[in-house]
Amino acid sequence: MAIAMRATFAAVSIVALLQFSASAQGNLDWKSCSSDDDTSEARVIADCTELLKNENLSDDDRAKVYLNRAEADWRQTEYDAAIYDATRSIVLKRNFSDPYNQRGAAYEGKGDYKSAIADETRAIELDPNSFKAYLNRSGARLHEQDWAGAMADANKALEIDPRSIPGHLAVADAFGFKHDLASAFAEMDKALAIVPTQGFQGYRLQALALERKGDYRRAIDAVNRWIELSPDCAQAYDWRARVDEIIGNADRAIEDLNKAVEIEPNFRGAIIHRGGVYSRKQAFDQAIANYSLALEIRPDDPLVYRNRGLNYFYKNDFDHAIADFTKLIELNPKDAEAYRERSAAHARKRENEAALADYNQAVEITRQVVEEDKKAFLSAHVNDQRPR
Repeated sequence: MAIAMRATFAAVSIVALLQFSASAQGNLDWKSCSSDDDTSEARVIADCTELLKNENLSDDDRAKVYLNRAEADWRQTEYDAAIYDATRSIVLKRNFSDPYNQRGAAYEGKGDYKSAIADETRAIELDPNSFKAYLNRSGARLHEQDWAGAMADANKALEIDPRSIPGHLAVADAFGFKHDLASAFAEMDKALAIVPTQGFQGYRLQALALERKGDYRRAIDAVNRWIELSPDCAQAYDWRARVDEIIGNADRAIEDLNKAVEIEPNFRGAIIHRGGVYSRKQAFDQAIANYSLALEIRPDDPLVYRNRGLNYFYKNDFDHAIADFTKLIELNPKDAEAYRERSAAHARKRENEAALADYNQAVEITRQVVEEDKKAFLSAHVNDQRPR
């Protein structure tokens, strides 16, 4: 059993906050809700939420506010909240391509790649020159094993913006998928030749390219530049913590995560990340405390129940482990791994009957999934048979 990981970033998704025109501003304070890409997500969410209380907002402006709040939600890996806000934006302004792109990025973050592709496709229909929609659809198509479609979208994004760091990284991803590492590294070098001017959309992506090349020290240097530009950007400290841990500096990773949470106390992604670092240090009580804090902010997150349950298991607190695995099963009754984990906890308590029941349920769920996958495969390929 291993701690489940959640990415705290989307590799090359580039949804950007919109700027409001002066004519739309009136006497309202749009400053943070419409600010640049390195503004604190907590501040964007708070200011956009305040703006939404204003009854004088037009539907168009309200749609833009929901979109900006969705983007901040997405950066904090609060994908359900991002989907909700992007959907509200779509309802208010149906021919607005950006919220479809934003919702697609959130679906991709949740692993729902088919919905992501559908939304990015709709964004492209509304705006055929949407660089960000082609870029994001490329990533979702890679996850769906559609290499040709992913490469076509990545190249189209570069055609629209040839001086794009994320565009080159998307092409690199596609080459990497086909194990053409020489071509992938060549694209990364092209990305690195572009001098960033922003943090999240610049130095973050430069750090990503360096990290993929295994140059972790320079990756940290890039994040340091991001922090110099935006010392109050919690995402930057969260990112540097991840690279710190890769190179074996778990203590500095925790320092950076402490800073991220100090800047944004409800930054669940950083809190969950900190719990994972403590768990890998075998500091199980500190890990449990962080997962508990994350559950106070959002009490229905199955990944956090799993991780907290595993840490209880590791410290031989099987009763609390069983309670968390039971909650996980309530949230997702078809999670075979949750039944296996609860079975192991029952077994350690010598509750053999309960352990066997959970183990058998895990086997049955796995069997059903295999059968469903087999039927889906045969259905998809029924017309692909070579003529006899």
